[in-house]
Amino acid sequence: MPEFEKEPDVFEVWKCSEQALRVFLQCATQWNVVTTMNGVFRTGLDYTAVRAVMELMVEDRSQWLDILRDIRSIESGALTGFSKVNH
Repeated sequence: MPEFEKEPDVFEVWKCSEQALRVFLQCATQWNVVTTMNGVFRTGLDYTAVRAVMELMVEDRSQWLDILRDIRSIESGALTGFSKVNH
């Protein structure tokens, strides 16, 4: 079956992580990258962009720190996944 015809992966998101995932997904193009002779590598999110997205999406600033912690956990997992693809 061609890649474009495959069913997308379905996964459950805990309610407590939903807002962080939404912010993270809106930052999908905001990765810092390093280019070397071995390729292009993501090093982490641009936190200036993350803050801008949070300002737009999260009204209650008292939630920001918890959301940022969750985003950093998601980011860590994504970076692990990216590193496996690059090697």
